Amino acid sequence: MSQKTVRVEVRGWLVLSFGEERQHGGNIGYRDDPERVYRYDSFVPNHKRVSPKDLLVIAGRAGLIGFARVARIEKQRGHKKFLRCPECHTSAIKKRKLARVLFRCNHGHQFDVPVTEEVECMEYEAHYEGGFVGATSDIPIQELRKACPKYTDQLAIQQLDFEKIQSRAYRSAPELEGLLDLPLDLAAGSNEFLERNRASREDVFAALGRIDEIGVPARYRARLYEVVQDGKRYPAKYVLLLAVQRAVGKGDLSRASAGGETLAGYVLRRLGFAVERIGETAALIEDLIESKAEEAPDWEFNPTGLEDLRERVAGEILKRRGQPGFRRKLLKIYGNKCAITGCSATEVLEACHIIPYLGPKTNHPSNGLILRADLHTLFDLDLITIEPESMKVAVSPSLRSSEYGSLEGMQLRMPAIPALAPSAAALEERRKRK
Repeated sequence: MSQKTVRVEVRGWLVLSFGEERQHGGNIGYRDDPERVYRYDSFVPNHKRVSPKDLLVIAGRAGLIGFARVARIEKQRGHKKFLRCPECHTSAIKKRKLARVLFRCNHGHQFDVPVTEEVECMEYEAHYEGGFVGATSDIPIQELRKACPKYTDQLAIQQLDFEKIQSRAYRSAPELEGLLDLPLDLAAGSNEFLERNRASREDVFAALGRIDEIGVPARYRARLYEVVQDGKRYPAKYVLLLAVQRAVGKGDLSRASAGGETLAGYVLRRLGFAVERIGETAALIEDLIESKAEEAPDWEFNPTGLEDLRERVAGEILKRRGQPGFRRKLLKIYGNKCAITGCSATEVLEACHIIPYLGPKTNHPSNGLILRADLHTLFDLDLITIEPESMKVAVSPSLRSSEYGSLEGMQLRMPAIPALAPSAAALEERRKRK
């Protein structure tokens, strides 16, 4: 992580999600769905302090699960079940796997059947509204504990100083930075929008089919967000506009409303569609052209030459997916995941040559990587490179203050078969050609 990373002001909580395996103090576990909602009750310390916009760092028995921004909290009256010792009535009991008598309390009493007690409580649900990103690499639980000012093993929810793990968090989940930048008041706006317009997934699929038939009018082309579906890209606002038109039965498209692009993108995520922000790559190309011009001492303004450069760069980016057979091979080798981030959305994964394509022989797996589309672009522009000796990611100084700075020093994900790993010689040769 670059030292220039902007400190994020967010209140963080380390939360434990063990589901029905969560058996501490004799209480029955929760129906956890950690990628969508976190459940807890009024017996859990800090239950009143968790609020919308807070960041949950979610950990399970196997390690870090992911990160979530709380969009809204629902509560209702309910009952909590406790298992207690039949002798002393304590809930400090433990189920044993190997002993002949199943349970033992902390006072030494042993028994096979605990007493069940139901107690009234308030039940809470912290909903993310799509604001969840999974961890692609672990953060040691010891490091997470150290980030908690008052850590104790007895608490399922405890405050965490996010600044202490910010660098590791961005390495573990590169998409987290975008999640933290997301204005969460859009959650309330998207709830209101869906209630008012009643657009459903079926309406969105119909809209995508309609766009396949009629195309996209120039005035509806995407500037900020696109829907990615079956390898195709659609402007988010136009997709939602058509979906709303279908849902509310409006024949006149001009009378339907999809809000702004940002709201449209968020609503479509709520409906379970993959939505990606666009524009960064275009801006990067413009910056690259300008920087190359500034680096050349004898450079003179030449409109034709400038356009040629734009076309050459854009042409390389338009070849993103590479030869289909080469891509299929790399997807299989890397388990359908980006070799840098672990992203598993195959629609945005592309085959990348280490040594540029010079014929069939350069389609060897060791001369390739499977990368997320934006990282493929940055790799082709040598703004992100792979160190041959360590197989770690190196980020250009010009990008280290951006969201890509979190990739600096990240270890490349290697194939299960060592013989198919990226060629260090090819990476070294590429470095020499820079």
